[in-house]
Amino acid sequence: MYIIRTDLAAMLCCICDDNTFHLKHIKDLFTGFAGGDWQCQTFSDPRTLINFLHIEKAALVIMDIDLGDENGINCIKEIHSFQPGVVVIFVSANIEFCSSVYTVDHVYFLPKPIPIINFLLLTEPIIWII
Repeated sequence: MYIIRTDLAAMLCCICDDNTFHLKHIKDLFTGFAGGDWQCQTFSDPRTLINFLHIEKAALVIMDIDLGDENGINCIKEIHSFQPGVVVIFVSANIEFCSSVYTVDHVYFLPKPIPIINFLLLTEPIIWII
């Protein structure tokens, strides 16, 4: 089981997906049950997320894998180089990526579209562990 750092002033979840529909859907799922201790930031561009995380500390990153010219797995490798404790959930509509995620530390891979029950069952232990 993963322990999310509780020394952050406000727990921050960053969601990165280049598809605006999926980005909104994941944010709605997360904010619908995560509680008031969590802040949620969304990013449609992984470079913007990485720049943001050079300034802010995140507890959780929910990352799409296929981001056009970018690859979410490589972005997480970069993020882990300066925020090694961030917990990662990968999401993708492309199931062929499910084995590629094992090259980087993460807790889950969720195929898109994400049914609410799958999201709740898999993320609840992470959200409420604090």
